[in-house]
Amino acid sequence: VLTIAVPTALSKGKGLMIMDSNWQNGYPVYPNTENATFIISIINRWPYRIHGLIFNLSLPNGFYSNDPQNRRIATAYVSGPISSLDIFTVSFTISVANVTPGLYKAKLITDYVVECGNVMMEQHEEHYVYLRVNSLEEALELITTTWYGGSPEPGTYGAQLIILIRNNFIPLMRGVILEVYLPSGFTCSLNNESYARLTPSLITQLTPQVGGMLTPEELSTLIRHIISQQPSTQAIGQGDVILFVVPMNIETNMTGKYEIMAVLNFIDQWNNIRNVKLKIPFNLLGSSKIINVRLPDSIEFINGEAVLNLTVVNKGSAPIYDTYIMLMPRMPLALPVEAFKYIGTIGAYKEKVVSFKLKYNPTSIMMMGGSTMMQYSSLPLIITIIYRDVLGYRRMLNLSSAVLIEPFVDIRLGYDTKATINVQEGKVLVTGTIINYGIAQARSLEVCALADNKNSSTFIGDLDPSSQAAFRIEFFVDKPVDIIKLVISYRDNYGRLATKSYMLNVTRIIPQASTPTETQQALPFITKEKMLVVVIVCVFLSFVGIIIYRLSRKHAQQLTEATRI
Repeated sequence: VLTIAVPTALSKGKGLMIMDSNWQNGYPVYPNTENATFIISIINRWPYRIHGLIFNLSLPNGFYSNDPQNRRIATAYVSGPISSLDIFTVSFTISVANVTPGLYKAKLITDYVVECGNVMMEQHEEHYVYLRVNSLEEALELITTTWYGGSPEPGTYGAQLIILIRNNFIPLMRGVILEVYLPSGFTCSLNNESYARLTPSLITQLTPQVGGMLTPEELSTLIRHIISQQPSTQAIGQGDVILFVVPMNIETNMTGKYEIMAVLNFIDQWNNIRNVKLKIPFNLLGSSKIINVRLPDSIEFINGEAVLNLTVVNKGSAPIYDTYIMLMPRMPLALPVEAFKYIGTIGAYKEKVVSFKLKYNPTSIMMMGGSTMMQYSSLPLIITIIYRDVLGYRRMLNLSSAVLIEPFVDIRLGYDTKATINVQEGKVLVTGTIINYGIAQARSLEVCALADNKNSSTFIGDLDPSSQAAFRIEFFVDKPVDIIKLVISYRDNYGRLATKSYMLNVTRIIPQASTPTETQQALPFITKEKMLVVVIVCVFLSFVGIIIYRLSRKHAQQLTEATRI
């Protein structure tokens, strides 16, 4: 019994006065609580001492005492003596059934003895006190759920879901265990089942650092520090934040919103085991796990410029946001005009093409080996992609790749190239030169002329840079033509075929007729009939010659024989 002196102004009266009544230490009491202590503070307003106080607290429905004979009455005894104006306390042990939270009225019946000099006077008093029962419904509050390290995608194993719960009203929680019942398509990595029991990984006060506006990167750093520590076993007080880590195997193939049915199990301030049901929603938004960049096989510089088209491919199941891309060559063969570009949002399984304009750097050729660098070479690139994932985390991805630089072959026709046709004979003549203005060799160069379904070609071979070659093509056509098509084909150092086509106007040539004033006579035109007569005459003369030869030989033999005789 605690006694405290009070001001004498309260002594102007008699009897007992209830100053205060509450549960011990001001702790809240919840339905289904056993052996809670209810304390009443009382003042002795008598000008005399009192002693032998018997208190009977008549409990309302749903409240019980530890007295096995009468569970509806809680009894307490104070021997005294209690001096005048002293405050003393009386405690009762009460159990609360599954009652509705609220305020309940109880009657306090008191019998005691007042010492009036040498006279003992018995007193009987009745007072009322109120018993408050609190609810556990809002005692625990889910702050948030998030994925550690980034949002996973369907089919991920070992993903870690972070659950933050705040203790709003409970003064003391010990032995906290979170029982989780995972939705269909999810299992706990600890036991590969949909049911698991977890202990808290962190218990902390909601300081500005924890409860303020943390960036996703700061939250990730905080959580990384938390889960690296041993699971916490300390008691949890009012206002503390409890962090649980649920390792999950995501077996579903669908993104969306899901809900965990959970029960938070703990021992409260009255040493009672509590089970608070919670619904924990979380989002499976997918992941931007793979970002790929496709480059062309090669780029060709024309007038010292080339366009490099990069295709950024999001192979993840979630979009990426606020995306930037930076291109940096590792060798100064070519330099981008704009090295840093903003892409924006790229949806799941979508792609975007980004074009970079490159400037050829001829100085690097002289610095890195002269003419040997004029052959085909590769341009190594460092590609940096900066973006935010679906949870707001800032990500950076560095890729190394290369693209072939093709020193260009620039084949053109010389200004002396022309095409003529002899109208009388139907012969087309194409003459001219081919010039290589590029810095690479054109291999297996061939020129082909086409007109009136007829064609003819000439093979030139390899044409070096800054070189030229003359060509001449003749072919016959059935009728006069005004335009011919000239096709130049060649191969590069990789054996790839390239062609260029030109359309040439044809100049007609009409032969002039012969005149008497000409000093030189034109050769007579030989027809088929004249040719036949010439052949017959030649055959006849040959036959006559053979006969004469035989007659002369026979005559010579006869003269030889006559001489011998």
